Amino acid sequence: MSFKLVAQVFDIRLGNPMRKMVLIKLADQANDDGYCWPSYETLAYACEVSRRTVISHIKWLASNDFLWIEKRYDHEKQKNLTNIYHLTLWKGKQVFPKGSETVAPVQENHHEGVVNHLHYPSETVAPDLVKQLHQGSEAVAPKPINEPTIKPINEPIKKKPKKLHDIPSDFAPTEKQLKKMAEYGIDVKLTVESFTASHKSNGKQFKDWNAALTTWINNKIEWGKLIPVAERRFDITQEDWQNPNGPARYQQPDVYHPSHKSFDENKPAAGQPQIMVNGLMVPCLPGMNVEQSNAYIANHKMPGEMTDETYYRLFAELEEQGL
Repeated sequence: MSFKLVAQVFDIRLGNPMRKMVLIKLADQANDDGYCWPSYETLAYACEVSRRTVISHIKWLASNDFLWIEKRYDHEKQKNLTNIYHLTLWKGKQVFPKGSETVAPVQENHHEGVVNHLHYPSETVAPDLVKQLHQGSEAVAPKPINEPTIKPINEPIKKKPKKLHDIPSDFAPTEKQLKKMAEYGIDVKLTVESFTASHKSNGKQFKDWNAALTTWINNKIEWGKLIPVAERRFDITQEDWQNPNGPARYQQPDVYHPSHKSFDENKPAAGQPQIMVNGLMVPCLPGMNVEQSNAYIANHKMPGEMTDETYYRLFAELEEQGL
């Protein structure tokens, strides 16, 4: 690398910035005698132009006496070798805009044209640029450049979204789900079986099957108007059994409750015929006996509806009709 030639090229007017970039790169590759042999590809990569553009600018520089080309050929391998470029900057024909002032020609002796031109005629001391390029010419070292510190950006890593999949072979309710079903007196085995059978038959897929089961349980509680077992009160001596949330006939438990002291499936209570609904003795439907009530419930049961839910719905409808 010749610092002298690089500094001298900055003083030359070529009329084209890309042409000047190619000449700077040649000076950068050359020794102080002006010899260099970079390939077209090396020059094109350094100047960020195409190979054809480099060839075009080198031809122009040669035709205007800024360099001459020594072509080489390997006769044994029968292929061209990289050219040797001899820089003759002091002979070059500079290009100046029309009407510009005359500039002192580039000097041949030791490539001092850039110094004489930049400081002509009052100064004979080399400019700071040349002093910095030639180490040892200045007593004081150049000041270091303090670049700003780039802090890493801690961005959260985005998790890949879960894919839909069939129900796992080892699917089972969580402890939280089991606790909630026990709280509301829900049959765990029957609920899980109906949940899995329903979604398998429909070909459903979920990202999280336990979350889907939680939704199923919550809907069962909401649509069935269930209340926790601990809050239920039973008194079969009253016609309209009471509980904290309203008529008990809409929120009966699925199992027999110990408070039903008179419960006996073989001996219904005296006075009014009763039927068995989910383990609980309840009055027959208005205007019907045991057989008629059971048949009416079976014929009017809706898909997915529990037997006790059907009973309370039909009982309310018949009462509204005045039967």
